[in-house]
Parts: sequence; C-alpha cells; structure tokens
Amino acid sequence: MFCVFGDRKNALLSYAFATRSAFKIPKVTPILGLLLLNLFLISCTSTSQESSAQVPLSASSDEAYASVFDKWYAHLSVTDQFQKRFDAAGVLFSNEMRLAYTERWSRLHGKNNAGLADLSGGKLAVILSYFTPEDDYLELGNTQLWSVALEVGGKSYPPALVQRLQQKTALQAFFPFVNHWTADYLIVFDVNSDEGDSKSAVTPALKSQLKLSSALVQATLGW
Repeated sequence: MFCVFGDRKNALLSYAFATRSAFKIPKVTPILGLLLLNLFLISCTSTSQESSAQVPLSASSDEAYASVFDKWYAHLSVTDQFQKRFDAAGVLFSNEMRLAYTERWSRLHGKNNAGLADLSGGKLAVILSYFTPEDDYLELGNTQLWSVALEVGGKSYPPALVQRLQQKTALQAFFPFVNHWTADYLIVFDVNSDEGDSKSAVTPALKSQLKLSSALVQATLGW
C-alpha cells in the first residue's frame, strides 16, 4: 500500500514502476518461439493421424455382397387403372444369402453377431418390403387381411414369425429397396435353410415362392 506525502506525482510514478516489475512478461526469444511453433505443429500432426472417418460402401457398391443379393432378390409391381396398387421387393435368406449378409454385417460393425440372421435362428426367412396406398394392408401380420405362405419344392409352409422392422437406415445398408414409404418385414418359416439337408434346403433344384393373398392383391415372389 502506498501513502502519498508531499509530491503526489512522484508517489504515483513509484507505484506504476512497482506494478510493472511485479507482472513483467518474459521476452520471447527467437529460439523459444521456434520451439513453441514446433510443439504446435507436432500436436496438429498427431491429432490428424489419430482421427479418421469414412462412409462405408453401399450395398450395391459392395461387390461381394451385391453379387449374392442380386441372385436372391425378387420384385413385383401391380398397377390398376394407371395407379400403383401394390409394389413389393424381397430377399430370400438362403444359406448363401445368410452368409453374404453376415460377412457384410461383420465388415460394417466389426463383430460377428449378425442382426437379422440371428433373429431368423437358422430357419428359412424372407426380408420383404412393400408399398400400398391402402393403410389397412400395411399390417402383414393381420391374419384377417393377409394369408402368407412359402412354397419350397412344391410344399407349402405357413410363417412361424411375421415381425415388422423399424430401423430403416440400418436396413437400407443391406436392402436398398427399403424406403420411407415401405412396410418392412422379417418373415420366418419353419424350414431348415441348411443346404446339407436336401429334403428342406433351398437349392437351385428347389424352386421357392412367397405367396401373399388378400382382397387387395394376389402376389407371388419367386426364386
């Protein structure tokens, strides 16, 4: 604390000098400046090397997956008086398709548990997406409106599970026919998809057809 006696100007000058000496900023020499610059550049380089991001290949661009997908994909469209009444696309989860799906899942997620492949439990399944302007018929699990069956080698199987799927962005990574307007389903049938079982397996010799029947449409997707 400074007390001013006599010459007030000299006292104020003394206070200013004392304050400046107490908070004096060290001078940055050229060598110190160069060291600080190098530290900054090293920090930036380290950060850019440790951080990265990329968009994965789409299903159609993933050649290993797309070649199998195209083999087990089916599509149909029904138009009445120039208006689309029903449009459906589906993939049959054969052993080959299940393996391609599981491998792509592993590439995208870095782990082996494979989403829909696990849900189907090794049974034959169909991933089905369809559009209709009739909202009531978007509920495929409503047995009052729909009859669903899979024919394999001439034998008909009713569905053991009809489950509506909600996560469209995740589905589109594997099934590009999924969009905002479609109702999307996993349909599982009590048919073993193991190709070692020739009686029930889906092989090129066993024709498969998904049959959808209602007052709205009679539709068949075939493989």
